[in-house]
Amino acid sequence: PLRAVFREGRAGPAAEARLPGGGNVAAARDAFAEVLARAPWTERWPVRLAGVRLGRLPAGSQAAFAAGDGTGCLPLRADPRLPSLLAVAAGRPVDLFGLYDGHGLNPLALVAGGRLYAMPSQNAQPVLFQVA
Repeated sequence: PLRAVFREGRAGPAAEARLPGGGNVAAARDAFAEVLARAPWTERWPVRLAGVRLGRLPAGSQAAFAAGDGTGCLPLRADPRLPSLLAVAAGRPVDLFGLYDGHGLNPLALVAGGRLYAMPSQNAQPVLFQVA
């Protein structure tokens, strides 16, 4: 049986990568607080941040890096792939998806320059995969 039907013509250019939803740091913190109020056993919550910048926190902070915008910042959990994440972001505003536990964000995906990058979950190699 056929698995695909070919039509005439060529495929157009791929659409720019995007992560659905999104918000700012303050909204992410508020959403996590609301979830904890309803379900206090929640350990992590998916968060999508739009237009944040990644950077180093001042010396003396528990976390070394954070994702921030005009409403605040979320510390990023230590991970061997963080240097790759920072290199791809290159100081520009990016969209970031990860799991937030109230103390830090574990980044899982990043959209920078219209391209989607994912952090492999199977191993801790210091690389990102360009997905789209």
